[in-house]
Amino acid sequence: MFAPQVAKRGVPVAEFNIEETPATSSFGFMFKGPAGENLPIALADGHSQQATV
Repeated sequence: MFAPQVAKRGVPVAEFNIEETPATSSFGFMFKGPAGENLPIALADGHSQQATV
């Protein structure tokens, strides 16, 4: 697996998975659950695109 090797070099790595894996502890971020739900949240800039009334 390539991601743990990258993480060992100090590069931030995020894991998106429905369950933890043997490599989870080597990553800086773990988003547990469906990637289709968690990826948009992780990539959001924190600003809502909708106007509030």
